[in-house]
Amino acid sequence: MNHINQWLRDLTLLPDVAVDRWQPFLHRHESLTCTASELPETLQTLGELDGWLTETGRVVRLRNTRIELQNLPLAGEFFRDEQCWQLTQLPRGRWQLNRHHLQACPADEANCLGENVEHLLAGSGDGRLRYWRLWEPDEDNAPHCRIALLTAIEEFRA
Repeated sequence: MNHINQWLRDLTLLPDVAVDRWQPFLHRHESLTCTASELPETLQTLGELDGWLTETGRVVRLRNTRIELQNLPLAGEFFRDEQCWQLTQLPRGRWQLNRHHLQACPADEANCLGENVEHLLAGSGDGRLRYWRLWEPDEDNAPHCRIALLTAIEEFRA
């Protein structure tokens, strides 16, 4: 039995845990470092995305749109289907773009266990950010969370 199967079995023993909020995933990750001149084209090639981007002077909410920079980007989280991206500003005029691919799978094929979590959407009393918090085995095979990936933004309007 792999670690993910064991963790799921352990979760069923806890009385206050909703096991249906957990999902086994096969998680793959790639990272790309860009300069200021490379970044606009790199972000454009991602296509239409949902998520958010912070630039100097503004925060952009992406709704199935391409990223078009107007100012210096600071950070961002984007998603489409089974892919999630995280943009981080680095020193000396560079940015790191991390691409994560999450594929739901049976527990015996998974390399991580996702916990479905949500947070309030800033500036909106009726919105939620949905994330998968990913738990992977550490060197002692204990669950270790090292990342959470934005997978949905829900806005509820009356």
